[in-house]
Amino acid sequence: MSWRWLGAAVERVAASAACATALILGVVLCGACGREECEPAECEPCVGERCELTCVPVDEEVACEWECSQGAVCDFECQNLCCLTCDASDCKAVDSVYTEYCSNNSDCTLLSGYATYCDDSRCEHDCPQGDCQQVCQNGSECDLHCGPDGDLDFGVCSASCDATSTCHLACDGGCMLCCGGSADCSMDCPEGGQSCEGDVIVCGTDCPVDRSMIPPGEGLEKYNFCPEWPSERRCF
Repeated sequence: MSWRWLGAAVERVAASAACATALILGVVLCGACGREECEPAECEPCVGERCELTCVPVDEEVACEWECSQGAVCDFECQNLCCLTCDASDCKAVDSVYTEYCSNNSDCTLLSGYATYCDDSRCEHDCPQGDCQQVCQNGSECDLHCGPDGDLDFGVCSASCDATSTCHLACDGGCMLCCGGSADCSMDCPEGGQSCEGDVIVCGTDCPVDRSMIPPGEGLEKYNFCPEWPSERRCF
């Protein structure tokens, strides 16, 4: 064995040890970078950064609201009533996130939540419980997948589209899609779907009615209505 060969072997061992140390250090450091947690009313906004946040409930009656803006990349988990505002950002919300507002060319995904309000953005909403709503306007691109109704029958899965937006609804239960004059508005319905007045498609449910036509004092539970953009932004 030559001294030259031995020296090369020692160098290889040292290099391998250095790589292993760097790998272990990297794992330790990454393992220390867990998700941030916050309580309702204490979740700081994510501005132009990559954020992973879980809202931890302290009171089921207190909503947890979170804001992402200026090119942020947000991953939001919720353990009670939550709302997410996504402005010019890339946002994903899961679990009990109730409402998601998306604007200014945001890219939004909502899993298992209730409502998506999509303005000049791309919105994908998966509603396995079959009772959700989506409203799309100002050139938005929207997809809503509605699962079959669960044990609790709160109503149908519904979406509204304006003439500038693209809307697609995949339906596994009772669904309603109000196209609003959109040239690209369609529904996948196992039963084939039914066209209604006012540029509306329904699947497994009744056509919507005009609220003004309902007699005063009559309950609204048995009627379908096209979802509308809320008059004010609120967590509900």
